[in-house]
Amino acid sequence: MFERQPDGSFAIGTFGQPHSTQNTHDMMPEQRTYSEWLHSDFAKGGVYFPDGRFGGNHDTGIMQSCQDCHMPKKFTGGCSFWDVDGLPFFPRPDMPMHHFAGGNTWVLGAIYELYGEDIGLTAESVADAQERTADMLRAASDMELDIIDDELRVRIINWSGHKLPTGYPEGRRMWVNVKFYDEQDNVVNEHGHYDYKTATLYGDDTKVYEMKLGMDKDVAAATGLEPGKSFHLVLNNVVLLDNRIPPPGFTNAAYESVLAQPVNYSYEDGQHWDDTHFDIPAGATSAVATLYFQTTSREYIEFLRDQNVTNFDGFIAYDLWESQGRSAPLDMVSSVIDLDVQPGNPADLNGDGVVDVSDLLILLSNWGPCPRGDTCLGDINKDGVVNVSDLLILLGNWG
Repeated sequence: MFERQPDGSFAIGTFGQPHSTQNTHDMMPEQRTYSEWLHSDFAKGGVYFPDGRFGGNHDTGIMQSCQDCHMPKKFTGGCSFWDVDGLPFFPRPDMPMHHFAGGNTWVLGAIYELYGEDIGLTAESVADAQERTADMLRAASDMELDIIDDELRVRIINWSGHKLPTGYPEGRRMWVNVKFYDEQDNVVNEHGHYDYKTATLYGDDTKVYEMKLGMDKDVAAATGLEPGKSFHLVLNNVVLLDNRIPPPGFTNAAYESVLAQPVNYSYEDGQHWDDTHFDIPAGATSAVATLYFQTTSREYIEFLRDQNVTNFDGFIAYDLWESQGRSAPLDMVSSVIDLDVQPGNPADLNGDGVVDVSDLLILLSNWGPCPRGDTCLGDINKDGVVNVSDLLILLGNWG
């Protein structure tokens, strides 16, 4: 148990005594999924998805509650009453699917391997659940690729109702993989390489989205462990990093009020996307960017295996992780861009070959934030807003 201090840190409380406050926001912020949703646009009237990306019979296209996305509505029978022809006695067009897909790609398969059909699972039901999980993860984001100042910009846009990724922090991560190809489709360079044979991510040259926790020197001294980054969930009392992408409607003040703010990273109010820039190598003519998600990293499952000295559960978990594909990364979204095409003058907004008053009027008419965080006409530097920076670029290219 940790007590929040006036300086915002968390110190060890009194052993054997209840927490000094019932305010959960004075407790160590290990997970904040509900609070993340509560301070998003989903909880403030909903977010409109004309493409119906999360599925279900949502006629308005507006998604609000956790159930709207995780238990989409469908046409089926109420109370499970069906006639001889397989039709419902009490048909409903809005019955939530009782599946609650989430972000765990392999543990259900491990449970089935461990217990078989004795607990009601079948190979088919597990495969169906894993497919729903993959669909849910792939619906959570979009990707945009652009060439800016001879760099490839990869923008990841979060369309979920919470941080991306959210929930259990240990071992759960998301990263950007970029492969540059030459004219013969040979890989010229790669960022964010993952070695499937060793289950190792080489993430130093890319963006990895995750939450890292650790222990301060006082907790380390009390436990006989080393201070710093740690997988000891209940012993961690310091957030070292949280660069996970916030949802639509994010504000720093609201997230700080529930201890869900970014740590050692920053997002502007309203920003529910993040950009990563990569140098374009010589000879590259195309690039493929992929956002990967992994439920359980090798480093974390090895920690569970090696640190559990009271029984064999750590070894059982590790063996199941191995037999279930080592929590193979799932491709959430991918995009391709042709690097051969040389962009014209970005300040020539109407494409007539000259930067003049017509382009200035276009820029001024689009002044302000671009809709939904996307780039828009007049957003020359593609930062999601048309402002003085774009105006200066236009004037610098006049003529």
